[in-house]
Amino acid sequence: MASQSDRRATASKTPRAARPIRGTRIELRQSPIHGRGVFALQRLATGSRLIEYKGERITHREADRRHGRDTVDEGPDHTFLMTLDRRYVIDATASRGWAKWINHSCEPNVEALIVGSRIYIFALRDIRRGEELFLDYGLNVDADDDPARYRCRCQTSSCRGTLLGATT
Repeated sequence: MASQSDRRATASKTPRAARPIRGTRIELRQSPIHGRGVFALQRLATGSRLIEYKGERITHREADRRHGRDTVDEGPDHTFLMTLDRRYVIDATASRGWAKWINHSCEPNVEALIVGSRIYIFALRDIRRGEELFLDYGLNVDADDDPARYRCRCQTSSCRGTLLGATT
């Protein structure tokens, strides 16, 4: 299993009422939080399926091998990995999909859910026009990895100070 930083999607049975939003309802632009971000062009309703997390389907072993390599313009430790299941990870590094640019927040407004063999981003609540989309990355790293490398920039009132998963 990928022990390096990987976002984890949650398996879910999608309600029949949840439908993909048609047309261009989101845009990619500079984020005040970090680098690029994804923003709503109009109000997005709670439960709306917004975008697919697209990329190459690779094994956890391959994800571990690739972790830490420099990605274009992002430098080391910038990964676009999301766990699909016990066997596979989606690596969005080379993907043109926008979902990989959704930034982290300790108070997310979207979540990643597994539907069949794909990962989609759904609205957790109503999202206002112009609002940036945020996931809680809940990263997992090796025990010998330096947690200081995963500092959170969300500045919300409930900020954990880290992109790492909540500890219990």
